[in-house]
Amino acid sequence: MHLGMINQRGIDQLNRQIKRPIITNADQSWHVFLPNAPSPFFGRDHFVVRVAELLLNRRHVTLCGPGGIGKTSLAKAVIHDSLIAERFRNRRFFTSFDGMDTTQISTRTVREQVCRAAGLDGRFNERWEEVMAFLTREDTILVIDNAEALAATRNADSMTRILDDLASSPSIVILVTTRSKYTFAPYLITQVVSVPTLEYKYAQETFEYLCPQQIPTDVIDELLHGVNNHPLSVNLLARLAAQHE
Repeated sequence: MHLGMINQRGIDQLNRQIKRPIITNADQSWHVFLPNAPSPFFGRDHFVVRVAELLLNRRHVTLCGPGGIGKTSLAKAVIHDSLIAERFRNRRFFTSFDGMDTTQISTRTVREQVCRAAGLDGRFNERWEEVMAFLTREDTILVIDNAEALAATRNADSMTRILDDLASSPSIVILVTTRSKYTFAPYLITQVVSVPTLEYKYAQETFEYLCPQQIPTDVIDELLHGVNNHPLSVNLLARLAAQHE
């Protein structure tokens, strides 16, 4: 009787495994989503080249700087770079924690985000070992946008373990955007790239691209100087000016 129970249990277990989808490729019900390349995007080409070169040489990279400085735009440009696309092809994954309430971010949340970035059903987060096997099977690049949100959670230690697991794989390179240059995951050793404000000529190009109306140069100069060529501020000023001819 006991043997029969064991056999039946084994059969039931095998049945569950057979019915359970195997993580061999992106799940058909999910699609890998990459954000569009940024536009306009002036004055950052040399940063794209530098960051792409580091990633292609299997270096994790942190893009750091204050809010609105253009870290996310730079990360989007990098993941669409031709050399990055050639190397990683459909293994380019992008996940963002922008706007998420840090009190609501848990281990489950992070794993779901990574799963969805990889084109997998978010429910696969409960099979994390298999997800890791999928992620590490081929050369993969993972962008983690607004990573400072993970450090601000109540269970930051759990976030650390997830990042360390990802960073320790030789087939995964990670590109992080954050407002702090200090990583909280000990194995996520990154090359820090500080993202500065725009040079004046590129701030001017951005402004004129977004606001094609004829505005006196001295007025544009004053506006750009007032926001110190800060990319997001330039963008907002230009769009506002375009609405008020």
